[in-house]
Amino acid sequence: MINAYSLILFGYIALRLIFPLPTSLVAKFCAAIPVLLIALKHYFFQHFFGGLSSPDLPRFVIILAGWLYAILVFVFILLLMRDIAACALWLAARAGFSAGFSLVSVPVSLGIILLAVICATYGVYEAIRHPDIKKMEITLARLPKALDGMTIVQISDLHVNAFNPEHKVRSLVETVNALKPDLVLLTGDIVDGTVAKRQKDIEPLRTLRARYGVFGSAGNHEYYSGFDAWRKKFAELGIHMLYNGHVTLSVNDQPLVLAGITDPVAASFGKDVPNVSEALAGAPEHALRILMAHRPQEANIHANAGIDLQLSGHTHGGQIIGLNRIVARFNDNLLMGWYDIGYMKLYISTGISLWNGFPVRFGVPSEMPVIVLRARQSV
Repeated sequence: MINAYSLILFGYIALRLIFPLPTSLVAKFCAAIPVLLIALKHYFFQHFFGGLSSPDLPRFVIILAGWLYAILVFVFILLLMRDIAACALWLAARAGFSAGFSLVSVPVSLGIILLAVICATYGVYEAIRHPDIKKMEITLARLPKALDGMTIVQISDLHVNAFNPEHKVRSLVETVNALKPDLVLLTGDIVDGTVAKRQKDIEPLRTLRARYGVFGSAGNHEYYSGFDAWRKKFAELGIHMLYNGHVTLSVNDQPLVLAGITDPVAASFGKDVPNVSEALAGAPEHALRILMAHRPQEANIHANAGIDLQLSGHTHGGQIIGLNRIVARFNDNLLMGWYDIGYMKLYISTGISLWNGFPVRFGVPSEMPVIVLRARQSV
């Protein structure tokens, strides 16, 4: 599917930018060939360099390829905007209102290319820089006074791979540990690639520290990367993964239920699909309940199951402002930030990082949420 989108990307750019150029046909084909090769980045990663999620390439090559591909994406967006505006001008001219200029010209095309390069450069920079620490307080109706002030650091969409190697993971771990959180929760898409490939890069997670422990839930990329092997590796690293299960923590003599569910893609791999009822089976009825669910979908079902706070990721916030509304349509119109789902609070992180397929952020920065739980004040 992603290769089909890339071919559409190339076709539109070739049709609306390259072939209208006032030059020879040979020159047009020479210009089109590198554009086609860049558009087929995902195909080459998948078939020649070890896989789409975790290609065997140096980090700078992945970043360069991502930057070139991002230029094409922004050229496509800007061309589409130009053509829509050109159609509006044409309709206005037909009605007798002439603008006196044309948007389909060589100077405009050069401007589009320049602006696309600027946008892509900024977007890749935003994707590779250290995430923002985003500290927030959230009041939960059922939070006991004894849990007031409890601090959770959420790590979502870490995507440990050649794009996010050992040194970057270690830096993130140092940032988390400096915050001295009560809980560290990894809400899926922790890794890309097999254990054999990513063993060194994932190792810094062993040193994550939190007062009440480090817990996690599976995202779709864990299944793409060899679920069973990673299940063992996460346990070895000291990450307590919850697969349709829960633990009951004692915090200042108060029970706190922490649950996690699997990812819907598990069905394609013959694994257990998400089941919040199974995850909560046997949990204390009146204890506060926090759920780790990689995808925000079916939040209403989780709210009805008695969850007080759900932490999710997966969407990356849509990565590009404006276009992210398309991503929201595929996620029950849930994209990023806080949502009230009945009595449940839902937070969707934009993610600490990205997978290598499209390492670009534009107007949607990466983040490390630091969530402070607050009890409702008595009147």
